Amino acid sequence: MNNKRTTWLGILVATVLIVSMLVTFGCSSKSAPSTSAAPAPATSAAAPAPSTSAAAPATSTAAPATSASAPATSAAAPADVLKIGLVCNFSWTLGIDMIHSTRVLAALDNAAGGWDVGGKKYKVQFIEYDTNNSQNTETSAVNKLVFEDKVKFIMFDNNLADACLPVTEANKIIALEETPTPPCLMPTNHYSFEAAMINCQYAALPAYYAQKFPSAKTLIAALPDNQVGHAVNDMIVNNFKLYGITASALYYPGTATDLSAVGTKVKSVNPDLFCSESNGSLPYKAVYDAGYKGQLIGVDPAPFVNSAATSGAAALEGEVNAAWPVEFDPALTPLSQVFKAAYIKTYGQWDGPEIQCTSEYYCLKTALAKAGTLDTDKVAEVIGSGLQFEALNGTCQMVARPDLGNTRTVDSVVAYYLKKIVNGQITKFDTLKIEDVVASFAKANPAK
Repeated sequence: MNNKRTTWLGILVATVLIVSMLVTFGCSSKSAPSTSAAPAPATSAAAPAPSTSAAAPATSTAAPATSASAPATSAAAPADVLKIGLVCNFSWTLGIDMIHSTRVLAALDNAAGGWDVGGKKYKVQFIEYDTNNSQNTETSAVNKLVFEDKVKFIMFDNNLADACLPVTEANKIIALEETPTPPCLMPTNHYSFEAAMINCQYAALPAYYAQKFPSAKTLIAALPDNQVGHAVNDMIVNNFKLYGITASALYYPGTATDLSAVGTKVKSVNPDLFCSESNGSLPYKAVYDAGYKGQLIGVDPAPFVNSAATSGAAALEGEVNAAWPVEFDPALTPLSQVFKAAYIKTYGQWDGPEIQCTSEYYCLKTALAKAGTLDTDKVAEVIGSGLQFEALNGTCQMVARPDLGNTRTVDSVVAYYLKKIVNGQITKFDTLKIEDVVASFAKANPAK
């Protein structure tokens, strides 16, 4: 989940990569929304449970069963409905979590009267399409949203959105993405924004680790041997180098489940720091089994409950990584506390959802409130002018990409909380202020 300097890969390659990542790291045990072969939309106008209204196509194919009643909506519903497209992979952990979390957020806001845009209230209604990890399916879904559903705003969960930008740009559709790839960030776009902090982690965390572990001079990153892994390595090598730490990659086959060779190599080299990427917690287990005693760090804030389920908590002992406020009990911010309670009520348990994509929701909500209009030109101007907003993952801010020739704020950063695993439990370790994150991001992505 990136460097800014990596070359954009072809869509076909990107699709293969995502599939390989699924195989490499394993699918979540969470049940995916059931889907049909065609990308039929599922609306979530008022609740995470399957619910429809006259204003949207009625279907229950995409909604997961809930084990508790959804938050009640207010008796006097808002006069108007704001339709938002949600395009994601219903079979991928990140896509599933994006759907579940967004439904909960929409239910909470609708129960409170909806979104305020220029003094007018709107009930939020998501029209969901499953990409099935297919570029053709995703492109078809975007065409339906734009030309049939008539939405002005679309949220995406991965880099398949890049191929859809010609349609969204030509029709002045705000596209909010969760992707590290450069196309959505280019200055030729006017309505495209990466609002899920994917690129932030590779800039902010190396700066933090260099400051927190000043004696560390070497790092090995275990990465899948695919284009995503190589792109992440470029970011890791470049950004740690900025702070005097020599980083190198140790690649493993994308489909491998036995990573004992990784553990043996890391134990032999004995770097000061070791990290893995994405939800790949298996490398941590490999180095643990091999007897490596160096400092474990993370460059991807995967929920501990998910990582521990794969590698075992003992293998992660002492690891320091970024964390989302919702990971802690109690959650660290009022916003995340309300969400966590509603999520548990709706789905019956806390299953460690990846909430990174929900920042797209808050970015749009805040931008509409500030713009006071649904006019996408004005909304894009607000987002692209340094918008700051509060989200489930903390204080977020849009930032520019001068390295790509873009002075508008089309990328995003977040003020991280840091966690450390102590005695098999997550503990709050430190915090990173938003101004420090903005500074480290700018250092990692200077104008060329």
